[in-house]
Order: sequence, then structure tokens, then C-alpha cells
Amino acid sequence: MGQATAKGVNNGIVYLMIIPYILIGGVAFFLYRYLKDSK
Repeated sequence: MGQATAKGVNNGIVYLMIIPYILIGGVAFFLYRYLKDSK
């Protein structure tokens, strides 16, 4: 339980840190595309 649990917790923390950047990147990308097309 020790090592595997620690690895799982670390992976969870990494995903939680990455998800906001993915969301912001996706929103920025769609906004950029939308604004570029509307001109």
C-alpha cells in the first residue's frame, strides 16, 4: 500500500496542477480562433 499509494497521490497532484492550464489553454485557443474568424 505504501509506495503505490504515494505514487497515485503524486499523479493526482500532477493532474490537478495540469488541468487548470489545459482549461485556460483551451479557452484561449477557442477565443483566439473565434476572434480571428469574426473579423
